[in-house]
Amino acid sequence: MAETLQEKLDKLVGAEEMKAPCSDLKRIAPSLLAHNAAEIVRRRRYLFSVDPGCGYHTSLNLLSRTLRESGLVPDLDNIEEIMIPVDKKLTDDFDNFLDSFSNLLRRRSSKIIALDISNWLDRTGHPYFRKLLLLIEQYNKNKVVVFRMPYRSAATIETISRDLGDVVSLKPVVFRPFDTEQLHEVARRTLEKYNYKLAEASWPVFDKIISLEKADGYFYGVSTVKKIARDIIFDMHAWCLENGVESSEIPPEAITSFDLSENDDEPTLSDLDELVGMETVADRVRSILDQIAFAHASGMEAPAMHMAFVGNPGTGKTTVARIVGSVMKQRGYLRIGKFFEKHGRDLVGQFVGHTADITRQICEAAYGSVLFIDEAYSLASGTAGQADFGREALDMLIAQMENHRDDMIVILAGYPKEMEDLFAMNAGMRDRVRYVVEFPNYTREQLLEIFLRISRKHFKNSEDYTEHAEQFFSSLPEKYITSRSFGNARFARNLYENAWAHAIRNIGNESTSDIVLTAEDFDAAAALADIPKEHNTDPIGFRA
Repeated sequence: MAETLQEKLDKLVGAEEMKAPCSDLKRIAPSLLAHNAAEIVRRRRYLFSVDPGCGYHTSLNLLSRTLRESGLVPDLDNIEEIMIPVDKKLTDDFDNFLDSFSNLLRRRSSKIIALDISNWLDRTGHPYFRKLLLLIEQYNKNKVVVFRMPYRSAATIETISRDLGDVVSLKPVVFRPFDTEQLHEVARRTLEKYNYKLAEASWPVFDKIISLEKADGYFYGVSTVKKIARDIIFDMHAWCLENGVESSEIPPEAITSFDLSENDDEPTLSDLDELVGMETVADRVRSILDQIAFAHASGMEAPAMHMAFVGNPGTGKTTVARIVGSVMKQRGYLRIGKFFEKHGRDLVGQFVGHTADITRQICEAAYGSVLFIDEAYSLASGTAGQADFGREALDMLIAQMENHRDDMIVILAGYPKEMEDLFAMNAGMRDRVRYVVEFPNYTREQLLEIFLRISRKHFKNSEDYTEHAEQFFSSLPEKYITSRSFGNARFARNLYENAWAHAIRNIGNESTSDIVLTAEDFDAAAALADIPKEHNTDPIGFRA
């Protein structure tokens, strides 16, 4: 016996977002038909905000079946999916697309037209897009139109709904990504289909696999979970044969196809505490995280998570940004949690109109993750032409930061003075970056501690190696270590790398655990230290 529509709806995992509209259509259909008002439904458009693998095609089919079986669109015969082309220069090619699309609308056959607007999320107010909407209103009489976009923040969905709703009657349907229990249920059903189930101790392994699948930004919901379940079943068959057992319950040791070592070293807040000279930074970061956590826990509107890290080179801005991103992912504030590092100039194009596309693409890659932009102030400086492109990049970046405030963290980094100038000249940026973390220069003592820590991580250090290091750092000119050009921790790391490079020149096949860094190695590294002559007023060296 064929499955009824209601039975189909009831069996779906999650999909509450689609069950409600379908139930509403079924409930109101008799009244609409009685009053000869079914056309109202055909002239209603839908906006599906949904990621791959979260029920898009299933929902299109359910909508089609609901409209057909309720009698609202009884002759609805199929679904036609269309990706709206990207035409960066908006030339005649897009007009050609509009002509062919209007011909499709004029055809008599009833169908669902599913328009993918993923490439137009920042341009739904553009006149060309308005032309598309007006065509739908002007010529469509028997087509149900569904606009499809990826799952985005509430602010982005609201903006796009407003742009579309100015022209067409619109019903937004937001498909939230599957939560852990829903993913478990999909896995259970797939395993049960083959008469298997996971042992209780195997679910943490399954969750780790899911986490790794999500880490690269390419997670396809139900499809990915079913793939994992089938791979686990394959592992189980091999394990049973190898161990001479027969069981339908899959233990963790049977799951062998997946590399679970990745992400074991994801940084945590405790890693922040272990950084030298970061006490004030750690306090500030914890304060920010506490405020965000409180907002989420209390149901308040969470503040935008964008930040500015201000400080001289080598003060730990990138390291702390990676920790912040990792913690945000662990706490569930970021869907993916990858770390994208860019320089301000990476956002700037070479001709008019190029910059906005580059900036948007960089941001799109960072949705669900952290976008770290070093020397962000460079967007507001440069020659006249470059400055114009920089302002174009800033405008697009600000729009992205606002529209995706719940789904992306932008961290702007740079010198204190230049970053302050950037915020002073751009109120929009200041409004969206509410959190500022200041990174002080390291003291001589802290630089020495950093140097000795990394020196002892892989090598043994002789007593005179340490003594020469102490003398060197204590004699660094104050004017030099407080200057803008000083590399801070980067200076200490370069010194260390030059020291061990000198030490391994003649070791042959000797293990690094047997190498001892000596005063000779340090002196050779110190001789290569890049200290400008104008700062070298104090004697730096070693007495015989």
